[in-house]
Formats: sequence, C-alpha cells, structure tokens
Amino acid sequence: MQPGDRLADRYDVLRLLGAGGMGEVFLARDTTLERDVAIKVLPAALSADPMARERFRREALAAAGLDHPFICKVFEIGDAGGPSTPGADGVAVCSGRGRLFIVMEYVAGETLHAALGRGPLSSAALLALALELTDALEAAHTRQIVHRDLKPANIMLTSQHHAKVMDFGLAKLVPDAAAETRVGAGAPITEQGARVGTPAYMSPEQIAGDAVDHRSDIFSLGVLLIEAVTGVHPFLRDTMAGTMTAVLNDPPLVHTTASVGEMHPSLRSILLRMLMKAPDARYQSAGEVRSDLRSIGMARTDADSGGRSTAAADESTSKKHRWPMVGRDVERAELVRHLDAALAGTGGVVLIGGEPGIGKTRLTEELLAEARRRGATGRVGHCYEMQGSPPYVPFVEILERTVRVVPPAALRRLLGDDAPEVARLMPELRRMFTDIPPPIELPAEQQRWYFFNAYHAFVDRSCRLAPIVAVFEDLHWADEPTLQLLLHVAQAASSMPLLLIGTYRDVELEVTRPFANVLESLLRQRLATRMVLRRLPASGVDALLEAMSGCPAPPSFARVVFRETEGNPVLRRGGVPASGGRRAPVYERRRLAYRYARGDPQRARTRAPGDRPAPGAAERDRAPHPDDGGRHRADVQPRAP
Repeated sequence: MQPGDRLADRYDVLRLLGAGGMGEVFLARDTTLERDVAIKVLPAALSADPMARERFRREALAAAGLDHPFICKVFEIGDAGGPSTPGADGVAVCSGRGRLFIVMEYVAGETLHAALGRGPLSSAALLALALELTDALEAAHTRQIVHRDLKPANIMLTSQHHAKVMDFGLAKLVPDAAAETRVGAGAPITEQGARVGTPAYMSPEQIAGDAVDHRSDIFSLGVLLIEAVTGVHPFLRDTMAGTMTAVLNDPPLVHTTASVGEMHPSLRSILLRMLMKAPDARYQSAGEVRSDLRSIGMARTDADSGGRSTAAADESTSKKHRWPMVGRDVERAELVRHLDAALAGTGGVVLIGGEPGIGKTRLTEELLAEARRRGATGRVGHCYEMQGSPPYVPFVEILERTVRVVPPAALRRLLGDDAPEVARLMPELRRMFTDIPPPIELPAEQQRWYFFNAYHAFVDRSCRLAPIVAVFEDLHWADEPTLQLLLHVAQAASSMPLLLIGTYRDVELEVTRPFANVLESLLRQRLATRMVLRRLPASGVDALLEAMSGCPAPPSFARVVFRETEGNPVLRRGGVPASGGRRAPVYERRRLAYRYARGDPQRARTRAPGDRPAPGAAERDRAPHPDDGGRHRADVQPRAP
C-alpha cells in the first residue's frame, strides 16, 4: 500500500505515519464521513500467517471494546479483499482473506518517544500524564485486557496535551475462572513461555516467559514514567541481553539529572513500588497507583521557569556545594561497595569517625545522592548534645520524613499490624490513621523488645519496597535507648536491603558515653565496618583550593592554608599560630579561603596572617566583607606582632 491508493472504496491513503512489527500505519481520508483516520495494515509478509492475522484481529476487538478518552478509538476492522459487515461492539468486520486493516481515530500530536527526544518531563507534567495513563489502564484491566507492550512509542500526546494509549497489537484477553478451560475464539494465540512485547519495557515475568496479568502493565508503566521524568531508562544496558538481565535482577537506576531534582519524593516512592520484581510486591491495580498519585498534593511549578516545588526542595538532603569533594576517593569507593551489597539484599552498618569538620557529613551526602540515583531511599536522623532530650530522636526524624514523602495509603500498608508500636515514636500517626488500635501494655523490659521487634518489621517492609540508606549523624551524643534500637536493627541488616551509616567524633569518644560501649559491641560482633577520616595531605589542600577557584593555587598560598588548617577541609574555629608566634583570628583565615574562592589569589597572598597590608589596601578594605557580617575589613586585621 502506498499514498494515493483507495482502500475498501472509502479510504483515500494520504501518507505513511509509521511502521511496527505488527503493521504499517497510514493517514487516510474517510470519504464517507469526511474525517481523517489512521489505518493500520497488516504487512503483506504476515498476511498468510494465521496466528498473525488472529492477533491482529484481536487487537481491534480488544481496543474496540474500550471507549475511553485516553485510549485510541477503533472504528472498523476491514479486509482489502472484500467488503466489511457489522460485527460485535458495533465495529464493522470483514472475514475475507486479503490484507487485514484497522481503521482508528487519527490523533494529532506526537508520540511520547518523540517528545522525550527534546528532554525529560517536569514532575508536574509527569504527574498529569501518569494520572491519565493509569485511568486508561484501569479501564482496560476492568475488561480483563492487558496491553503487554506499553512504551513511549505507544503513547500519543495530543495537541490538547492529553495522553492516548495506542497499539493493542499485543493485548491479551485474560481468561476468567469460568473460561480457563475454554477453547476456540478465546483461546490464547501465544504459545506458553513465549516472550511478547518490547524487551526494554517488559516486566520480569514477561522476560521469564511466565503468565502475565494486569500487574505486568504496572511494571511497564513504571519503567516508562521513570524514563519520562529522568530522561534515562532505568534498566537500559549496552545489549538486549544485558537489559533483560537488569530487569530481572538489578534495582532501577534513577539518574541524578536536573529533572530528578524536581521529582517529588512521594512520586519517587510510587514509581519504585511499581518496579518491584515480584508482582505481589507491586501495586495490585492501576486504581491503587492513581489513588497514591492523587494524594501527592505536589506544589506545581511552571515547567518552563525551571522552578522546584517546596516538597522536592525539602527532599534533597544533599546540599548544593560550590566545589566537588576531594581527597575522599578511597572512602567513597568503600561506601559504594557497601551500597552495592545493600542493593543486592545484603545490608550492613558503616561507622564513620573523625574530628569535627573533617568531612563526615559531606561524604554521607555524596553516598545518599548515589543511592537515590540508583533507586534507593535516603533518610537522615540527628543526635543532639542536650540534657533531657527525648529518646529515639534520630528515629523520630527519619519517621517524620517518611510520613511526609510516602502517600498515606502506602504508609498505612507499611505500618501494618505494627502501627500501634511504631506510633509510640510518632503519636501523630494516630491522628492520620484513626484505625490504629491502642498498644499492648507489657512490663517495661518486655515492652521495649516488643517495640524493637515491631519497628524492625516496619523497616523490613519499607526496605523491601525500596532499598534504604539511613544516616545517623553525631552518634557520640546518642542516648542509650537510641543506640539499643540501632543495635537491634543492625543485627538483622545483613538480611535486608538496608545500609545504616553512623557518624561520630572520635575526639569526643568518651568511655562514659553510651556510644563507646555500643561501638565496641558492633565491632566485636562484626556487625559494623569502621572508617576513620584523616586530614587532607598538602596535595589534598592544593586540590581543594583549585576546585574552589577553578585555577591552581599559588604554592606559597597553598602552604599558608595547609599550615593554618593542618589539612582539615573546614577551617578550624579556634585560633592557630600566625607569623611571629601570634594566633590569627578565625575570620581572617576564613577570609583567605573566601578571597581565593572568589578568584583573587593575589589579594589572599598579600594579606596572609601576620603580613602587613598591601600598599593602597586601607581604603579598599573599608568596604564591608560578606563573610564578616557587615564588619569593615580594616576593623578585623591582625595587629602587627
């Protein structure tokens, strides 16, 4: 068939729109109803194949029964070899033996595949798209129809900015219980164990050749949506075999692009649950997905403005640093190895020690960013140096963060029967979920272990949904109950996709503090790996200064900074010896780094601690300095020795 042909004495073929494995699609003019239509024609090479003809016919029958605004409508099934006659569902059918064709509505617009060629969607646009696609899938699944080939090329975006699900060429009528043994018109046309679909968007059960149901579509939709919002396919590898292996075994990669920064944390949680390997662990219906999507309540931003929602900004615990992390490649590589093991289901505990300002928090921020890129959930809790603080504070912070980002219905499922005990950490849960019963009252010691076991079960369910990396900051200040709960969870971490990271100041590791005993217990039982961060060498300080300014540091200035900071990446708050045996004020040393970072190493070099002001600098230094809180520069110069 080619442009200029007339089909069935009614349709004038105008041009080719596209081609796929199950046929060519042409734009045509319906001369009877004076409208444009799309016509899909079975390839000539497949016309003699009974199985291909039957699959093609079923595509039309499946789609014809779906009258939904987000599903492409089917008008007629025809045969180029003879006239069509009225059939079931009001669709005209011809049983001749020519080239089969389907007449569908013509959707003006472009495929999602073409749209993504210009870049990923914003989270707000993706949310609108996901709501429409889940609505369409729910309509199909209600009629026991599984699409089995959801992918960006099969989603049309109309000129009115709505979605249309296309191409039910691989649709399968799922037999109900009463029809499982029936043969004939409803018999499967795909041999058992055959793979049907596009490999990159198949569910694990499709790749394995197992039976599929509507939950397979939910997995494929999750792949499609993550690709749409990040611009990167979560399982794509260099070869088809590698991609299929990744779908079967690997966690999804959620790449850290600009668009990922916009992703609402609840949306991330929903998408990761859609991509669970086991069908029973996924959402069980498209309606469930849509319900959680609606509960996000995301603050929308104009996609063209490049703004971020407040919720998405809150999700990012990783700070926007002005320069990259340097001098910690070995430590970062070791943490990534622990992350790899956790993603594979074998978690663990890593304890990072070091003096204040040595870079413990920065290192954990780098790991959290990598974990989120690879589909894990990142959480952070803090311990505080104050008398009389309530127990379990870091666990409360982590739970509060979880409540803010996980949709309520999904959160209630995660809490399960352990909700009464978990609510001890956060009583607000009882106001959110009025069905939570009161906790069981037990003797104090027995109550603690009952609570610990309930919290462990909650964490286990949560990390089965998506691997978790939990960071506990400043454990040297932790109270005894917090450390005992951490120890309890740590004992089971090796059997869960859970990585626990604790930071502590080894200079404040006193034997009288509870953490000293817990640290010794974790290491003795080989439940934790200890990592100690050392100060940067002179070469590390050189690299840091170059990263701060974008150009190599003058050797004399680098030596001054290394001498004054002694290799600590964060300039120390106490005084250090300056020229002539004096101690330079902290703000003077901070100014050195500030000036150098602003690209003025000459000024930084001429004003090193103990140096006399450069000629002509007195008037210039009368201007307020941004790092001095408005103080005049001349007011904070060190006196001559």
